[in-house]
Amino acid sequence: MNYLPQELVLNILTFLPDNNLSPINKDLFSLYRSNLIWKERVLNSFGIIKSNNYFKEYVWAKKLEKHKFMYQRAYTYGCVGKNTPLIKPIFKPSIM
Repeated sequence: MNYLPQELVLNILTFLPDNNLSPINKDLFSLYRSNLIWKERVLNSFGIIKSNNYFKEYVWAKKLEKHKFMYQRAYTYGCVGKNTPLIKPIFKPSIM
């Protein structure tokens, strides 16, 4: 099987929408989580400026959005109870 160079694959992946970014094989797994692909998406969606791992920032921002939504829904129903805030972890740098 002929493989494309990683630079070409990265350029192709930057044009795919967020819902189509699932790894095809294990060789491309690290490319799918690289900063080159996720930096622009995170900046456009959430406005996070400095990070060393933009894929983890994207996952964290989605988790935070869900947590806020669930809290607002519970508050609307009147059953908030004890709710602990999420603590942002320190992310390891991405490979690329």
